[in-house]
Amino acid sequence: MNPIIPGSMEDILAAVEQPYTFMDLRYRENERGNSWMFERMIASYQVQMPMPLELRRHFDGVLLMKQAKMPTYLPDTYK
Repeated sequence: MNPIIPGSMEDILAAVEQPYTFMDLRYRENERGNSWMFERMIASYQVQMPMPLELRRHFDGVLLMKQAKMPTYLPDTYK
């Protein structure tokens, strides 16, 4: 992955410094401290393609995982 863009959705969620961060966007009201959810901002949600968007118009929630790895596939036993 590319480095996190300062001020992006990933940057804000990564500031929590937890291995997994979930933010419920569906039921949030615009309050002090969460106005970024209601504003146009950069997010790299489509692999490595940063795009400007208003999070609440596109998602009900977002999940940031600090680490991910390639899956271990099971053998294909249905051939």
